[in-house]
Amino acid sequence: MRADAWFVCPAGHELHPDDVDLDGVTEWAVDPSGTLGYVTEPAYALACLTDTLDELDDADHQGWIDMATHDAFTASCDYVTAYDTGLRPYDTTEARRWFPRPHSHQISPNYPELADPRCPVPAEASKALAIVAEYLDDVATARTDEESAEAFDSLYIEAIAFTNAYQADDGDPSD
Repeated sequence: MRADAWFVCPAGHELHPDDVDLDGVTEWAVDPSGTLGYVTEPAYALACLTDTLDELDDADHQGWIDMATHDAFTASCDYVTAYDTGLRPYDTTEARRWFPRPHSHQISPNYPELADPRCPVPAEASKALAIVAEYLDDVATARTDEESAEAFDSLYIEAIAFTNAYQADDGDPSD
């Protein structure tokens, strides 16, 4: 990215920021080196996380638990990446597009409703994910842009804690 906000590639081609057009739920961003890239729209990443938490609540065997936990990890990584590039879904109107209602996940640490010994869940990751779920509820119930900003910032910190715990458990729910 040049000082005038235009993008230029090594071959000399130029691109104006208004001409960057991505389809779907991606947004363009510039990394610290000035390189143009794209990330998942942060509000969409959180909507995916909400969906995976709902799937996890309904999971009744190890395969579903593994898949939902991995999907939650992927959605959390997408949100953290978008946040790190400076993208914030602080606009309450935009957040409502992805969060039309409060979600009240009722997820408690270690998911006791999934306490079947044949379906273990990684303890540290599940505790961290329970906190993420609480902050998602805060996002869904925010009434002002200021409340949204605070909830999204807190969610970022907890998403990092969850992704770190998930990786520490090697992403293996049987740990």
